Order: sequence, then C-alpha cells, then structure tokens
Amino acid sequence: MKILCFIDDLGSGGAQRQLVNLGLGFKSRGHEVSFLVYHQADFFKKELIVANISVYEILEPSYIKRILKIRKFIRKGRYDTVIAFLQGPSFLATLASPPNKKWKLIVGERSADPKILRSPKSQFYRWFHIFADYVVSNSTANINMVKKINPFLSDHRCKVIYNAVTKIEKQNSKALSNPIKIIIGASHRNLKNAMGMLKAFNNLSAVEKNGFSIHWYGDRLDLPHFDSSYLEAKNYVEAKKLENYVNFHPSTTSFSNIMAESDLVGLFSFFEGSPNVICEAMALGKPVLCSKVADLPHMLQDFPEQMFDPSDVDEIVKAFRFYLNLSQDQYDQIANSNFEIAKRWFSSETSVNEYLKLMEE
Repeated sequence: MKILCFIDDLGSGGAQRQLVNLGLGFKSRGHEVSFLVYHQADFFKKELIVANISVYEILEPSYIKRILKIRKFIRKGRYDTVIAFLQGPSFLATLASPPNKKWKLIVGERSADPKILRSPKSQFYRWFHIFADYVVSNSTANINMVKKINPFLSDHRCKVIYNAVTKIEKQNSKALSNPIKIIIGASHRNLKNAMGMLKAFNNLSAVEKNGFSIHWYGDRLDLPHFDSSYLEAKNYVEAKKLENYVNFHPSTTSFSNIMAESDLVGLFSFFEGSPNVICEAMALGKPVLCSKVADLPHMLQDFPEQMFDPSDVDEIVKAFRFYLNLSQDQYDQIANSNFEIAKRWFSSETSVNEYLKLMEE
C-alpha cells in the first residue's frame, strides 16, 4: 500500500511524534510510506530518513499557491491512502479531494481545544471533513466536539484511536525519591499552564517545597517564543525565588530516558487531545500529576488523586500534597495500575492495526 503522511512540519510536537511513529509502523509492515510538510522543522526528519522514508517539502509562503501545489502533489501521487494530522493539513488534504479522488483520506483531530466550538474559522475547516473517508481523534471528548460542529459526519466515519507508545515496558520498582523528582515535557505555550503549576507550587510551605524537584523540558527557550508563557514563568520563578526547585531545560530526544529516572510525570495543560507524555509515562509504569483532560478521568478513575482541574490552583496544590503524603506501597500500586492501563490502550501495534483496518475497509 502506498501511504502519504501529511502534517505541517516535523517539529517536536506531540502530533508530529504520533504521525512519525505511525509512519514507521506502516513501513515496518512493508508499506511504501512518505511524508509531506509545508514548514521546515527537522526534529523528527532524521528518524524518517534513517528508516528510508521520503520527506517532501512544499515551502510556499503564498497560501493560495500552497493550496494549489499541495493539491497537485497529492492528486498526482497515486496514493492508496493519505493521512493528515492537525487542522491546517487536514483542510488542505480535503481541498485536494474534489471533484473526485482515488485514494482513501483519513483526517486526524489531535487537540480537544474547546475554542473550536466558538471559532468560525475552526468550524469552517471541520465542515470540510465531509470529503474525508474517516475522521480519527485520539480522545472521545475531541470526536464529540467535531460531531457537534459537523452533524453530517456519521458515527461510522468517526473513530477514536488513542495515541500509541512505541515501547511499553515497566521500569524496575524504585523507591520514591526525596525530594520527589517531577518531569514535565511540554512546549512553552499558555495552554500548557506553566503559571498554574508555579502558583500552586508557590502556595506550598517551605518544608513542602523542599519535597520536590521540578524539571520542565520544552522548546522555544530562546527567541522566537510561541507566546509570553516562558518569559512569564521564568520571571515568576526568579521573583518568588523558586530557582532551587524549578528548572527549565530544552526539549530532547532522550526524554524517555529522563522519564525513566523520575518519580512523577507532570502535565498541567488546560486541554489536550491525548497527551503523549502521560501515555509514555504510564507505559513506563509511572504515577502522574496531571490535568483532568481528554479521556484521562475515565482511564485513571481508580486513582483520581493523580488529577486536578488545571484552572483551579487549590486543586493543583492538593495534588502536590497527595504525593508528599504517599507511602511507598501506595506509590507502587499507582505505578502498577497506570502500566496496566497503558498495556490496554496505548500499544503501538494496536494503533497501527486500527489505522490499517480503516485503510483496507
């Protein structure tokens, strides 16, 4: 089968990671796979080249010309399936479909941002999903929002396939560290809620603060920043004298190894589709400290103390304190429970099989 994976760029984002993992999975099954991007960012490019997967770039600044070039590229590619992730690429892929298409089109919804319910632009894009054969999301919450915007999408065409983790392997049991080491892997954007985390942490007593060591790994520490979030967080850390507790690091391809050495993996986002970092943490058998986003409240219902409302600082404080008072036995129980959930929902083999099944229907 000839498969084109289409996304805006190959930067370090979660959607990029998921599509690259899918592409590698398709390639390992003997399919012919290539990637198409229209912005230059090469975080994952080397990984694809090593796997002998071609990467095509249409770096056209004019939006109209970009539409036309991408449409021409897709229509002449003789693909069996085109998979597009994210709003822009999904829209551009649907524009390549009329008046007829000979390939199967799967568009991917990756973020359960409630703003799409109020944004005319976002709603407009999702009406074009009618040209897709399937709309796939990584959470039930997200797919329900899409169906609310476009009621003409049938249940048969709307699917939920959770984010895949390439390696599900529980780490050997470790003693809970003192201080507890929390690892966060997230880009520096307002939606990732660094300030909510910092304000909650600052509300802890001096003794409680000494119980944690927080390390945030994310890109755009240097200009150009995505928005003002990193500078606000950095300035807050300095103003509140939190430098001994909170550290910012650049994003890294070794993040899985860093997670393996941590006690907790954190996520403080206001919304997510299906957060890669939490899926990967659970696949390592790690307890998490995370927002009640996407389908996590359903998955983690046996130990809901791991979660909080990201807009409620007091709830985040409560979650910090939960781990301060946790016994080793309780820590191990949560770790084992999270690992079992990961085995059930986040297998890379399962994800690849689910997509291939859609392509072959």
